[in-house]
Amino acid sequence: MLRKTPGLNTWRAAAGLLLLVAACASPRATSPPWPGSAEYAFRWDPAAGGPKTPREVLGLLELPVPEPERYVVRYWDLPVPASAPANAAPILRERTKAGGKTDFRLKYRFTTPLAVRWGCPAGESFQPQEEVDISVGEGGSATRVFSYSCTLKSASPPSSLNAVPKRCSVAMTRFTSGGLKVEEWVMPDGGRTIEVSRAAADGVDELAAFRQVTDQILAKGARPSDRSKTELGSACP
Repeated sequence: MLRKTPGLNTWRAAAGLLLLVAACASPRATSPPWPGSAEYAFRWDPAAGGPKTPREVLGLLELPVPEPERYVVRYWDLPVPASAPANAAPILRERTKAGGKTDFRLKYRFTTPLAVRWGCPAGESFQPQEEVDISVGEGGSATRVFSYSCTLKSASPPSSLNAVPKRCSVAMTRFTSGGLKVEEWVMPDGGRTIEVSRAAADGVDELAAFRQVTDQILAKGARPSDRSKTELGSACP
């Protein structure tokens, strides 16, 4: 018996179905590029509840307590650089490690990923980075902000930025253990904020793993803060 070969219309229908499946399988094919790395973070005011110190957090999570790193953090005011993406509000942060060096980070944050190419100011050895900042809140909710930053190791910011330092600074203590960073920020007004964070890919499994950490902290009475460290640390009294 001769095998019947598909007609032209059958081939066309099959080809159309394959194109439809391919389009559905690649929803970001025509969307802005999505940063591959993410930082998951959970922060709270220990005066309002929850663990009171980073050491208490590490004890709760049954993690080793290493020697901490200590920093001074200061924010700077500056006009929007010529290289900034459209509609960007620049953030310039200075960080000096105790007994170590200083770096500056110029950052832009957006609620959606950038659809155009972006770059760091020319003439300096900036290291560019793209990531998603994921803040975990009440009920395990996750808020995403797309972060584009340029980091420079230097004792002072480039003069081309025309930056002016704020009159106050923040004392920051960091413990790194078990793939987590636990930081305590002493703000200019004397208030304290504790943050637990983890660097990972932006994915369902990674978020679920971080929620296992935040659930333990929430169970101890912590109330998530919806204010960023930049907002808290740059508010000089």
